[in-house]
Amino acid sequence: MVDLGAVARNLARLRSRLPQATRVAAVVKAGAYGHGLVPVARALEAAGADALG
Repeated sequence: MVDLGAVARNLARLRSRLPQATRVAAVVKAGAYGHGLVPVARALEAAGADALG
């Protein structure tokens, strides 16, 4: 089971290291490595990903 909170924290950590105006596109492949594409994509969207691919 994937820790969706960790997904959100990882995105926040990435954003903290980038210039403020940088947009982030998160790529969720296949079944999110067995963790479920939809829950991971929703977590990334809720955490502020600018785009999903």
